[in-house]
Amino acid sequence: MTIVEIMSGRIAGVRQQSVDAFLGIPYATSPVLGRRFQSPKRAAAWSGVRPATEFGPAPPQSIESAVGWIYTRPRSTSEDCLSLNVWAPVGVAKRPVVVFIHGGGFRTGATSMPLFDGQRFATLANVVFVSVNYRNSTLGWLSHPQFEDPDTGATANWGLQDQVLALQWVHDNIGAFGGDADHVTVMGQSGGAINAIMIGQNTLTRHLIHQLILLSPPYIATPGFANQADAAILTEDLADALGTSVLGLRDTAAEDLQIAELSQWRSGRVRSKTGRFMRGPIADGLTVAGWPAALDLPPVPTILGYTRTEGSFWTDLVEPSGRRVLPEPPRGVAERMACEQLLGRIFDTPSPGQASAIIDTYFAAYEGNQAEAPSGVLAELLGDALLRQYGLGAARRAAKKGTCGLYVFDYAHPLMPPGRGVPHCCELPIVFGTFEHPHYRDKIGHDAFRRSLSDLVIRSFGAFAESGRPNTQDVADWREFDPNGVTTLTLGASGALAAIGRTPKAEILACFDGLGLQPAD
Repeated sequence: MTIVEIMSGRIAGVRQQSVDAFLGIPYATSPVLGRRFQSPKRAAAWSGVRPATEFGPAPPQSIESAVGWIYTRPRSTSEDCLSLNVWAPVGVAKRPVVVFIHGGGFRTGATSMPLFDGQRFATLANVVFVSVNYRNSTLGWLSHPQFEDPDTGATANWGLQDQVLALQWVHDNIGAFGGDADHVTVMGQSGGAINAIMIGQNTLTRHLIHQLILLSPPYIATPGFANQADAAILTEDLADALGTSVLGLRDTAAEDLQIAELSQWRSGRVRSKTGRFMRGPIADGLTVAGWPAALDLPPVPTILGYTRTEGSFWTDLVEPSGRRVLPEPPRGVAERMACEQLLGRIFDTPSPGQASAIIDTYFAAYEGNQAEAPSGVLAELLGDALLRQYGLGAARRAAKKGTCGLYVFDYAHPLMPPGRGVPHCCELPIVFGTFEHPHYRDKIGHDAFRRSLSDLVIRSFGAFAESGRPNTQDVADWREFDPNGVTTLTLGASGALAAIGRTPKAEILACFDGLGLQPAD
C-alpha cells in the first residue's frame, strides 16, 4: 500500500507490479443534493487516510446496440460519479502526464471499464496516467437558462466543466504522484477528443493542456447538435413528460430522468422548430467558445488519427459468434437514400446539387469495392462526414498556418473474421494494451503481432508526451503533417506494424470543402 498526500487529504493506493494505482479519487463534490445541473465544485477535504483501491461508480447510462460491442456494462452506476484514477510508475519524479477523456457519444463510458485500464500505458509510456469520470447524457448536458449557476453563470456543458475541474485537479495535485503539472498531454477519443479540443480552444481553460492526442474527433455543430434555444425546448419537453417544472428536474430521480430522456431521444418528440434533439455540448460562448469546426485547432503539439473504416461501427458490426449487432446495411437505392438523409442530419442545408455530388463521388469510389469499403458506401460516407472530414480538414488548415506541431496517423488494422473493416473505437484495446480481455480478444485478436502493435503505439504516444515528437526506434521517420507529403503513419495494415505514406482518403475528402463550418483563413 502506497500513501500520498494531496490537497484534500491522504490517500492509499495499491501496487500493481511496477506501477502504483490510486483509484476512485474524488476531484469534485457530489453533484447531487441540489447540485445537479450546476458547475462542479472542488472536493471537500477529509481526515485520515482514504482508501483509493477501487474505481468510483460510473455515471448513470444505458449500454445498448453498437456501444455494447466495445463497452462492457459498468459494475456500478451513481450520480455521485466525479472521480478520477492515477497510475504512476514507482519512484518517478517530474514525469510527463497523460490525462485520458473517454468517449461514448456524450451518453456512455466510464473509467472503470476494463478497456481503459491504465496500468500498461503508464508502464510502457513511462508517464503518470490519469483517467477521468464525468457527467454524461442528461446529467452532463441538459441545458436551460433557469439552471444558471450563481457562481459561474454557466447554463450548460456540465460534463465538460467536470473535465476542466479534473484538469485543474491534475495541475494542483499530480506532483504528489511524481507527475509534472507543466507537462500535461490530454488524450481523448471520439466525444472525449472533441471535448479536449473545446477545452483547448477556450482561452479561459487552454492553459490546462500542453499537448493533445486526438483519436477520432467528430464534427459537432447544428443541425446534428442543438443550439441554446433548442436545448431549452428539449429541457422543457422533458420536464413536461415527467410532470414537473424545469427546476423540478433537479429533484427527479436520476433513473426516471434517464428513462424519460431516452424515450424522448428515440421518439424525436420535441417542439423545436428545427427538430434538433441531440444531447451533448452546446456552443454557449462561455464554457464552449464556439462550434469546434468554426475555430482552429488548439495551438499545441498534437497527434491526430482515425480508424480506416470509422463508419462501419454504426452499420456493420458482427460478433465473433457471427451474430450481427446491427441490421444489414441498406444497398442500392435504399443506400443512396440513407446517404442523402445522413448529410441532411449532419450539415446545415447542403444544396441538393452539393449533396448529390458528394454521394455520386462516394458511390463511384466505393460501390462494390470490398477491398476499400467492406461495409459499403453508407459506412464510408458516414465515417467521413461525421468524423474524418472535420479532423483532417482542421489538420490541413493547421499545417498551412503553422499553428501547431501536428502528426497524423491512420489506424488500419482490420478486425478478426467474421468482423469486417476497421470501425470506430477498434483501436482502443490496442492503445491501452487491453486487447487480451475476454470482451476483445476474439474481435481484435490477441497474438504476438497485436502485442507488438500495441507496444509500438503506447511507446510512440509516450515519446510524444515527453518531447512533443512521437518518434521511437519503431517509428523514427514519422514527421510533422504535410497535406501534400508522405508524412502519415499507417498502423497495422497488410501485416506491417507501421509504414509512412500519403494520407488515405485525402482526395475524396475534398468533396466536403465548403460544406459545414470552417474557420476563416
